[in-house]
Amino acid sequence: MALTTAQVQQHITKWENFYRGNYYPHRVRWPSKLFHHCPIQNAVSILKDGNIRSRKDGENTHNVDVAGQDVIDSTDAAHSSSRFYFRPRTPTQFYIEGIRKPSDCEKFGTSAHAPILVMFILKAANILTLEGTRFSKKNMQIVGTEVGDTAEFFNEIPFEKVYHEGGISGDYSIIEHRCAEVLAVSPVPLIDSLECVCCRSVIERETLLHLLGADAEKWRSKILISDDLRVFNREYAFVQKAEVTESGLIISINRRHDGKNIKLEATAQTDNGQQILDFCNESISCTPPSGTEWRIINDFDEGRYEIKIKIDNHLAAHFVANFESSLI
Repeated sequence: MALTTAQVQQHITKWENFYRGNYYPHRVRWPSKLFHHCPIQNAVSILKDGNIRSRKDGENTHNVDVAGQDVIDSTDAAHSSSRFYFRPRTPTQFYIEGIRKPSDCEKFGTSAHAPILVMFILKAANILTLEGTRFSKKNMQIVGTEVGDTAEFFNEIPFEKVYHEGGISGDYSIIEHRCAEVLAVSPVPLIDSLECVCCRSVIERETLLHLLGADAEKWRSKILISDDLRVFNREYAFVQKAEVTESGLIISINRRHDGKNIKLEATAQTDNGQQILDFCNESISCTPPSGTEWRIINDFDEGRYEIKIKIDNHLAAHFVANFESSLI
């Protein structure tokens, strides 16, 4: 039994009013939306397909599975549904977002993380009112998590815990409720519900558009860079900026929360496939001793260059730079 539009609007109004002027005011924008995070490779598949599909959907072409095998094996109760969260920065996202070293992946294993994480932001009312949509009070990978589809069950979800920010003061149930899910019948078409696709930086947006190829123009206006909703954790290294200049490749990197060095690699190829830059530093600080940007010295002529950047052996940026010299 799907929720009605009026019931969903009542929920949105209640929690928007609750968080208006409250601590962490960005939460006022959460109740009207649902969130789906995934690695950039899967974001490409979703946008090319035009649907968010379940794990078991036969037409699901996702290239990367970021869930730990133990988590996947714990229960398959949600594997037939297209899954969304009521909020961003869930505990699940905390453990997978960002370019990590093997030692950073002890909880779920080295394959269970998203070096470039992309956030789909969708209209809550359009999905919550779909026939067959259900919701959970906690993380669906917790065996025995309650699931329902009625307004009565929906109103029992402790949204003060779902939307909670800050310290938990010993109430560990908050962590479980932050992962409350929406389970929709697969597939969920983007055309009906998508508000935007959010990226962490301009260069990660350019990477997503580059990987989309011929489909880039279809989605360009929907792919944005914004942190108004506080959708990312930004705890680990990622490329904030990359630019080709006369004297080299400029790179700005988000600093790891622990300040550790990273392995940085960068290549540049011309249109005819000639590689004119092949840089690797096995251990480099995310930021230079002075300033915020690294310059990898190289002579670039005017032209078009395919740039790839890796951090700790993971793709961090892949884009095309059309360089025009400013020298007269």
